[in-house]
Amino acid sequence: MPEYLTQQQIDQFNQNGYLVLPGFLSAQETNGLLSRSKQLIEEFPIETHPMTKFTTGDDNHVGDDYFLDSGDKIRFFLEEDAVDKNGRLVKPKTKAVNKIGHALHELDPQFRQVTLENERVKALVRDLEFHVDPVALQSMVICKQPEIGGEVGEHNDSTFLVSIHHSQ
Repeated sequence: MPEYLTQQQIDQFNQNGYLVLPGFLSAQETNGLLSRSKQLIEEFPIETHPMTKFTTGDDNHVGDDYFLDSGDKIRFFLEEDAVDKNGRLVKPKTKAVNKIGHALHELDPQFRQVTLENERVKALVRDLEFHVDPVALQSMVICKQPEIGGEVGEHNDSTFLVSIHHSQ
Protein backbone atom coordinates (compact mmCIF):
# COMPACT_ATOMS: atom_id res chain seq x y z
CA MET A 1 0.00 0.00 0.00
CA PRO A 2 1.58 3.33 -1.05
CA GLU A 3 2.09 5.79 1.78
CA TYR A 4 2.86 8.95 -0.20
CA LEU A 5 1.94 8.46 -3.86
CA THR A 6 -1.36 7.37 -5.29
CA GLN A 7 -1.55 4.18 -7.34
CA GLN A 8 -2.31 6.35 -10.38
CA GLN A 9 0.96 8.26 -9.86
CA ILE A 10 2.90 5.01 -9.50
CA ASP A 11 1.31 3.66 -12.69
CA GLN A 12 2.12 6.90 -14.53
CA PHE A 13 5.77 6.62 -13.44
CA ASN A 14 5.98 2.97 -14.48
CA GLN A 15 4.42 3.73 -17.86
CA ASN A 16 6.28 6.97 -18.73
CA GLY A 17 9.47 6.85 -16.64
CA TYR A 18 8.90 10.16 -14.90
CA LEU A 19 6.60 11.75 -12.39
CA VAL A 20 5.72 15.41 -11.92
CA LEU A 21 5.00 16.36 -8.31
CA PRO A 22 4.09 20.06 -8.08
CA GLY A 23 4.84 21.42 -4.64
CA PHE A 24 6.97 18.41 -3.64
CA LEU A 25 9.40 20.87 -2.09
CA SER A 26 7.93 23.93 -0.45
CA ALA A 27 8.66 27.44 -1.69
CA GLN A 28 10.70 27.93 1.49
CA GLU A 29 12.80 24.82 0.70
CA THR A 30 13.41 25.76 -2.95
CA ASN A 31 14.19 29.39 -2.11
CA GLY A 32 16.57 28.19 0.59
CA LEU A 33 18.38 25.90 -1.84
CA LEU A 34 18.62 28.68 -4.41
CA SER A 35 20.06 31.07 -1.82
CA ARG A 36 22.48 28.42 -0.59
CA SER A 37 23.61 27.70 -4.18
CA LYS A 38 24.31 31.38 -4.78
CA GLN A 39 26.23 31.55 -1.50
CA LEU A 40 28.35 28.51 -2.43
CA ILE A 41 29.24 30.09 -5.76
CA GLU A 42 30.09 33.42 -4.13
CA GLU A 43 32.31 31.73 -1.54
CA PHE A 44 34.29 29.26 -3.63
CA PRO A 45 37.86 30.45 -4.29
CA ILE A 46 38.28 30.94 -8.04
CA GLU A 47 41.98 31.73 -7.48
CA THR A 48 42.73 28.07 -6.67
CA HIS A 49 40.25 26.55 -9.13
CA PRO A 50 41.79 24.43 -11.92
CA MET A 51 39.39 26.08 -14.41
CA THR A 52 37.70 22.76 -15.09
CA LYS A 53 34.86 23.17 -17.54
CA PHE A 54 31.83 20.94 -17.71
CA THR A 55 31.33 19.40 -21.13
CA THR A 56 29.40 16.44 -22.43
CA GLY A 57 30.12 13.99 -25.18
CA ASP A 58 32.50 11.14 -25.85
CA ASP A 59 35.58 10.91 -23.64
CA ASN A 60 34.99 14.22 -21.90
CA HIS A 61 36.60 14.39 -18.47
CA VAL A 62 38.79 11.35 -19.16
CA GLY A 63 41.92 12.04 -17.12
CA ASP A 64 40.26 15.02 -15.42
CA ASP A 65 40.88 14.23 -11.76
CA TYR A 66 39.07 17.34 -10.49
CA PHE A 67 35.89 16.01 -12.14
CA LEU A 68 36.42 12.27 -11.66
CA ASP A 69 37.29 12.63 -7.97
CA SER A 70 34.29 14.87 -7.19
CA GLY A 71 31.86 12.18 -6.05
CA ASP A 72 32.49 12.84 -2.37
CA LYS A 73 33.13 16.58 -2.64
CA ILE A 74 31.41 19.83 -3.50
CA ARG A 75 33.11 21.12 -6.63
CA PHE A 76 32.42 23.80 -9.20
CA PHE A 77 32.50 23.29 -12.95
CA LEU A 78 32.62 26.17 -15.37
CA GLU A 79 30.86 26.81 -18.66
CA GLU A 80 32.93 25.95 -21.73
CA ASP A 81 32.94 29.58 -22.90
CA ALA A 82 33.76 31.02 -19.47
CA VAL A 83 37.49 30.43 -19.82
CA ASP A 84 39.68 31.73 -22.65
CA LYS A 85 42.44 29.76 -24.41
CA ASN A 86 44.94 31.04 -21.82
CA GLY A 87 42.90 29.68 -18.92
CA ARG A 88 41.57 33.06 -17.78
CA LEU A 89 38.00 33.65 -16.70
CA VAL A 90 36.14 35.85 -19.21
CA LYS A 91 32.92 36.16 -17.22
CA PRO A 92 32.32 37.06 -13.57
CA LYS A 93 32.60 33.97 -11.39
CA THR A 94 28.90 34.09 -10.53
CA LYS A 95 28.05 33.96 -14.26
CA ALA A 96 30.66 31.35 -15.19
CA VAL A 97 29.60 28.31 -13.14
CA ASN A 98 27.79 25.58 -15.06
CA LYS A 99 27.39 23.06 -12.26
CA ILE A 100 27.97 22.47 -8.57
CA GLY A 101 28.41 18.80 -7.75
CA HIS A 102 28.44 16.06 -6.71
CA ALA A 103 28.06 15.48 -2.95
CA LEU A 104 25.80 18.33 -1.92
CA HIS A 105 23.38 15.81 -0.40
CA GLU A 106 26.14 14.45 1.84
CA LEU A 107 28.18 17.52 2.75
CA ASP A 108 25.88 20.53 2.81
CA PRO A 109 23.33 20.54 5.68
CA GLN A 110 20.68 22.43 3.70
CA PHE A 111 20.85 20.07 0.71
CA ARG A 112 21.07 17.05 3.02
CA GLN A 113 17.87 18.12 4.77
CA VAL A 114 15.82 18.07 1.54
CA THR A 115 17.34 14.83 0.22
CA LEU A 116 18.66 12.26 2.68
CA GLU A 117 16.69 13.53 5.67
CA ASN A 118 13.45 14.26 3.80
CA GLU A 119 10.68 11.86 4.79
CA ARG A 120 8.74 12.64 1.57
CA VAL A 121 11.75 11.54 -0.51
CA LYS A 122 12.03 8.33 1.50
CA ALA A 123 8.30 7.61 1.11
CA LEU A 124 8.40 8.36 -2.61
CA VAL A 125 11.29 5.95 -3.15
CA ARG A 126 9.55 3.25 -1.13
CA ASP A 127 6.28 3.74 -3.02
CA LEU A 128 7.92 3.50 -6.43
CA GLU A 129 9.72 0.27 -5.53
CA PHE A 130 12.06 1.20 -8.34
CA HIS A 131 15.26 -0.08 -6.74
CA VAL A 132 15.93 -2.84 -4.24
CA ASP A 133 18.42 -0.78 -2.25
CA PRO A 134 18.21 2.87 -3.38
CA VAL A 135 21.00 5.29 -2.50
CA ALA A 136 21.75 8.87 -3.47
CA LEU A 137 24.92 8.64 -5.55
CA GLN A 138 25.22 12.25 -6.58
CA SER A 139 23.56 15.61 -6.32
CA MET A 140 24.14 18.74 -8.27
CA VAL A 141 22.92 22.19 -9.11
CA ILE A 142 22.84 22.99 -12.82
CA CYS A 143 23.16 26.71 -13.51
CA LYS A 144 21.62 28.19 -16.63
CA GLN A 145 23.71 31.28 -17.16
CA PRO A 146 22.67 34.14 -19.46
CA GLU A 147 24.53 34.55 -22.76
CA ILE A 148 26.75 31.51 -22.21
CA GLY A 149 26.54 27.75 -22.04
CA GLY A 150 26.61 24.69 -24.19
CA GLU A 151 23.95 22.19 -25.04
CA VAL A 152 23.74 19.09 -22.89
CA GLY A 153 22.49 16.22 -24.98
CA GLU A 154 20.46 13.30 -23.77
CA HIS A 155 22.53 11.07 -21.52
CA ASN A 156 22.30 8.66 -18.62
CA ASP A 157 24.61 9.29 -15.67
CA SER A 158 23.87 5.90 -14.13
CA THR A 159 25.89 3.98 -16.73
CA PHE A 160 28.90 6.22 -16.09
CA LEU A 161 28.51 6.02 -12.32
CA VAL A 162 28.24 2.23 -12.39
CA SER A 163 31.33 1.89 -14.60
CA ILE A 164 33.35 4.21 -12.31
CA HIS A 165 32.18 2.30 -9.22
CA HIS A 166 33.15 -1.09 -10.69
CA SER A 167 36.58 0.09 -11.86
CA GLN A 168 37.62 1.15 -8.36
